[in-house]
Amino acid sequence: MTDSHAPQHNFLAPTVASSTLVRGWNYQATSDAICLGHASDEGSGHRQVALIMFRLRCCSATGLKYRLLVDAPHTNVQVRRHTRSTRSGNIITMARATYTKEQVHQIYDRINLPKAYRHNPGEDDGLKLLSALQRHHLANVPFENLELHYSPTKVINTDAELLFQKIVTQNTGRGGYCMENNLFFGTLLRSLGFCVMSTGGRVNMAAQPSGDVGPEEHFTGFSHMVNIVTIQGKRYMVDVGFGTGQATHPLELVNCSPSMNVKPSQRVRLRWDAITEIENKDAKVWIFERQDKADGPWIPTYCFPDNVEFLPQDYMVMSHFGKI
Repeated sequence: MTDSHAPQHNFLAPTVASSTLVRGWNYQATSDAICLGHASDEGSGHRQVALIMFRLRCCSATGLKYRLLVDAPHTNVQVRRHTRSTRSGNIITMARATYTKEQVHQIYDRINLPKAYRHNPGEDDGLKLLSALQRHHLANVPFENLELHYSPTKVINTDAELLFQKIVTQNTGRGGYCMENNLFFGTLLRSLGFCVMSTGGRVNMAAQPSGDVGPEEHFTGFSHMVNIVTIQGKRYMVDVGFGTGQATHPLELVNCSPSMNVKPSQRVRLRWDAITEIENKDAKVWIFERQDKADGPWIPTYCFPDNVEFLPQDYMVMSHFGKI
């Protein structure tokens, strides 16, 4: 990072908890992120801030304690500088992570993507490539929640770099649950140049394997994630982290347009409607539904808002309560 006004560091900060001021940077430790505060340059007479994507090292399995490596030369997640003005000065807003060209090709190997689809970032952002990426991701990266059951900490980490290590470089065949797989996949899509918006979903408990499938709806709080990808003005819902009954191809955000999902008979669709538990019936959402056999009922599986973007920190909170 080069910036004449921003502090230049290359040191390992001491173990920190809550909020600490180190060499001009005010940062706060959270479960898997460092939120930088204001940094001022006395000589220039105005505030300057720079955003650095940090890689964290957990120092304690029980406490909120991390080590912070600033300006790490080998951090793969790309560095971006961004400021936003407020009445109290400039503040930092988090940029979305992306993977390098080398990492993208490692992901291609991981999902066994055919050579015909192995484009470099920026070369292709079309529906055919998106469909191939989703199909091969579903076939090779499992939907699983082993971390919640067998890890010492039972903590889900949604950092893009740590997800890359878990799913790709550790070479253990691991995947993740909904937010891990969809955050990983969304980062890949952004790296390739796709226009991606992520949002949260509510799951219909009646449609779960342990529930009774029927006409009654009972939606959870926000506990799922999907990516919305825009291609040539059309928006598509893309999900690689739901498991049984999920869509196996991008679904255009069009009301009640069924498509074949799993042969010979399972079909899926999106329905634009209000869920039964909502009091304001004008507050419509997209409801993902599946039909397991011909002439069978359409089963509401989960729903998500039309144009509400969730931030990385939203998924941190959702993942935290997912371990309870």
